[in-house]
Amino acid sequence: MTSGGDGGLARLRVVGVGILYPINLGYLARVMGNFGFKELYLVKVDQRTLDESLKYSAHARGIIENARNVEELREALLGVDLAVGTTAVPARSKDNLLRRCIPPSMLGELYSRRGGLTALVFGRESTGLSNDELNQCDLVVNIPASPEYPTLNVAQAAAILLYELHRSEYSRSQSLDAAGKDHLRQVLKFFSKLCEATGIPSHKKRIAERAFMNILYRASPSLREASALLTPLRRAASTIENLSKLK
Repeated sequence: MTSGGDGGLARLRVVGVGILYPINLGYLARVMGNFGFKELYLVKVDQRTLDESLKYSAHARGIIENARNVEELREALLGVDLAVGTTAVPARSKDNLLRRCIPPSMLGELYSRRGGLTALVFGRESTGLSNDELNQCDLVVNIPASPEYPTLNVAQAAAILLYELHRSEYSRSQSLDAAGKDHLRQVLKFFSKLCEATGIPSHKKRIAERAFMNILYRASPSLREASALLTPLRRAASTIENLSKLK
């Protein structure tokens, strides 16, 4: 299935994981329609929920009727260049790199600069996205709210984030030739090789890889910038490996 809309509006896939209540799914579709986004993937959503959500979807029922319902989040992220998870529980410790979040405004800026397909992933009404599901995402976004009641309804959260994406698409003054997923994965691959060559413990290697990944995707480097990073990382990893063989 391809998404509707024109230009940048066709570059977004909304993913809903384990949505339980038909009214939430129906209102999510309405918000998507408000901002011109059409492509909806669902993960393990009950058929009854799908059927009953149609009565809440108003003029956006076509979004639900054309939605793809899959068994695993990985399936919903196939073909995606940038996956952005959502959470109401950002990192409380500076050591928690998985939940180190970007604000909605930064999400809009990144979206306007990137090509390819972006997925915006919303979690369950009760527990949100699990750590494993967030780990499948390249970035995580959090909507700042009152600490007394920080959790937004999925449709409310979608309205805020989709507005940011819609606004950024129409307000951008120039488009950068942002590096795609394959180029960024190459940079991450050689950074991982560099970490491995230095001999740091595996748990510290995982932390370093996640930290570098966070920085890389937040920066949204151009193709030229990503290529410039790739060469020294590759050479550094190779040099350290060769030196270790001489010992």
